[in-house]
Amino acid sequence: MPPEEQASRDRLLVEAERLFMAFGFAAVSTRAICVAAGVTQPSLYHHFGSKEELYLAVVQRWLADLGAGIQQAITTGTTLRDQLHGIAVLLWSDAAGEYQAMQRDALLHMPPDHRRQVAQTISVMLIAPVANLMHAAQARGELPTGIDPLVLTQLFWGVVDGVSGIYHRGDNTLPAPAANGAIIDFFLAGTRGTDPAAFVGWRIPS
Repeated sequence: MPPEEQASRDRLLVEAERLFMAFGFAAVSTRAICVAAGVTQPSLYHHFGSKEELYLAVVQRWLADLGAGIQQAITTGTTLRDQLHGIAVLLWSDAAGEYQAMQRDALLHMPPDHRRQVAQTISVMLIAPVANLMHAAQARGELPTGIDPLVLTQLFWGVVDGVSGIYHRGDNTLPAPAANGAIIDFFLAGTRGTDPAAFVGWRIPS
């Protein structure tokens, strides 16, 4: 792709993400996106074919960036606690509220095939790295074996999402996310103190 075409495509993605995040899919017109990006509408349709395809590209790009942040947290953390806390801090940031809003918008406006593609991206970019982290911790004896790593991931995600919801609801009773390592301690202590037999038959829905 020629550099000028790549530049216009990148501007469309950046401006579309900003507008979709601010106003939602339905309220944003292709004309508004093109004006913000400084390109023509034929250029938008050349690169993406439709508003729906552009939205899918925005969501996939955003999830890839979040996935890269998760990988960085795993790579830079020196202990399991540090790694999980790094992931949690990322999800407790403004990105978490955007992620939840994007999920709601996608369910409302994405066609089924696009939703399946997004679900696959979430599985690969967000779920699998954490599940692999849990599996590695089990192999080292840091977490109990006998529990599906995906179940551990689901439990971790539930704790993190719950705290994220409190932060983004505007409550001010909890410490700042970066200081709130106690949440990770709570998750780890609960996981280590649970009888794995309690999780027999508990599987992630396919």
